[in-house]
Amino acid sequence: MSSSVETSSHSGRRKLRYNFLHFSLDTVFSDFYTFPSCKSALLSATGRIERRQERRKSKPPGVSLQRKATNKATHAGSATALPTVFKLDVMTRRRWIADRWNDERTSASLLGEQAQHLARVLRAEVGQTFDVVAGGFLHRATVASVSEDEVRFDLHEEQEIDHALPIHLLLAVFKFDRMEWAIEKATELGVERITPILARRTEKHLAQAAAKRVERWRRIALEASKQSRRASVPEIGDPETLKAALGKETSTIKILLSETEQQTTIASALRQTEATALAIGPEGGWTPEEMAIFQQHTWTPVTIGPRILRAETAAIAALAIAGAFL
Repeated sequence: MSSSVETSSHSGRRKLRYNFLHFSLDTVFSDFYTFPSCKSALLSATGRIERRQERRKSKPPGVSLQRKATNKATHAGSATALPTVFKLDVMTRRRWIADRWNDERTSASLLGEQAQHLARVLRAEVGQTFDVVAGGFLHRATVASVSEDEVRFDLHEEQEIDHALPIHLLLAVFKFDRMEWAIEKATELGVERITPILARRTEKHLAQAAAKRVERWRRIALEASKQSRRASVPEIGDPETLKAALGKETSTIKILLSETEQQTTIASALRQTEATALAIGPEGGWTPEEMAIFQQHTWTPVTIGPRILRAETAAIAALAIAGAFL
């Protein structure tokens, strides 16, 4: 809608009118609106207004008094009347990650909280089009049925996807609010798998409560995957001790962020398309005993710069650098 505010000059003789434009966005069908699309919509609407004004000028007199009064009230103080609502071009479709699908991938369903959100909040209707990820494949899909328990889709043609980075992030458990933030951002950056590590310097009460937090971390990863339009949700493993986690690691490249390393950079340790494991320590860093375990399993200590970073900052910086190589 459009609104205006009047102000007076210092002399009090002249009034200035400022028009403000408010856009109404239909987020059921689109998440992203770019400036070019807004500009295009505005120019298109302005052109329609000018053509309408030219037609009015060419018409003979005789317009009803009621219509004149309506026009005067609507366009008072404005040389150009702006439409009340812009319907912007749809740039992208909202993406969902299915909870269930059939073997032929011809239909898929959202269940639980996802179904409730789509049915109750977004008020989905039969026939609406979305992007749906089913079994790691992205499809254009139309809504076949809607209820708060289940929203079912008919899957159509398969579409291209961006695959996850081949990175297994071993993240030492630290304060839960910052840990959740790190998991969310690591998901957005494309990590494939995250394992919470119970390090020697992980606070005792955090280590004891970590197992109960895993489901919450998985929900955070799911929401971040949908928001960042991923085609897969990173696997969030159960918390493990460092020794157990390193004993099972099979990645070709194994990188340890180390505060003491000054020469080897993370960029030099990465190799394109190679499966990579990346370890981020807790507050206070790894103990000498833990560093010895890393050395026994042939991990490469690296640096990402001269500054000492928080654990969540180090994870984001390392993944951002890795994303440019993998």
